[in-house]
Formats: sequence, C-alpha cells, structure tokens
Amino acid sequence: LIFFCLYMGLRWFAVRRDLRSRSGPSALVVSVLVILLLAAIHPILAMLGGRVVVLAIVSLAVRMSWTSRVTALRVPLRINAVLLAVLGGVIAMRTVLTVMHSPSTAHLAEVMSGSTIWSVTPLMLSFLALFVAETNRRLHDETRVDVLTGLRNRRALEEAASREARTSASGRSAV
Repeated sequence: LIFFCLYMGLRWFAVRRDLRSRSGPSALVVSVLVILLLAAIHPILAMLGGRVVVLAIVSLAVRMSWTSRVTALRVPLRINAVLLAVLGGVIAMRTVLTVMHSPSTAHLAEVMSGSTIWSVTPLMLSFLALFVAETNRRLHDETRVDVLTGLRNRRALEEAASREARTSASGRSAV
C-alpha cells in the first residue's frame, strides 16, 4: 500500500492528470488478496508475492518519472527515478538473498536490510526537492499572471520583450 501511495503521489507531479481508470486500484486490491492467500499457504510465498508487486509498482514509477514531460520538474523527477531504481535493486537483491537462504547469504541479507533504509532516505529528500521545485514553478506563474483577468502582467510582458530582443539580436528567427 505504501508503494502504491508513493506511485500515486509521484503521478501527480509527473503526469498532471487524474487517474482515469480504476485498473490500478483494482489490481492493488487483487494483489493484496492474493498475497493474503499466499500467506495462508506459506509465509515465504507471501513475502515473494509482495515483493513482486512492489517491484512492479517501482518499475512503473521509474518509467513514469524518467519520461515525464513536465519541464520544470525534469531534473528532480529524473533524480527520483534513479533513486527509485536503486531502491528497486535493493529490494530485488533482498528477495534473491531470501530465496537462496543459505548461511553464507544470511549476513548479506541483513546488510541489504539496512541498505533499504539508506536508499529510502534520499528518496524522501528527492520528494522534498520535487515539492520545492513545484512550489517555485507555481510562484513563478502566479507572479506573472493577473488574478482577476487571467492575463499576463507587466513583469511577464517585460520578460517576453527581453527574450524577443535577445533572440532578434542573435539573428535567429523568433518563429
């Protein structure tokens, strides 16, 4: 559930449109029910099923973050995608080590457990960076549009005139 909420929050930043289908939440409910059924059979199967679902959600979030078209948030979203990929790699390694379950991998599994915390912390900081970048984008837009009319104000017109003057001076076409 935590990773699904993470995906939905990231979706707001990266896609900028409402969830149109209910397939995601429906798939989550089915996944939870399957994991509960697997838990009744064997706890290791439930853990593996849960990690497969988490890895699927993380891979969707990585793809969505990396391919976002929101230019103002491109850098923080790509950093977020890299950190999510690292977290996914840690989860995948922990899964492999758990399945192998040999005495030689027991210590490594414990180290990987600690590395999950170290990979989640930068991820949370990247979400903070996304929030700051979004707030800056909003403030930039709000200071250039008249609230009453919705038209560009003097500051926006001066910036556009300056940009066009630079374009004209460099000899490029403004079209």
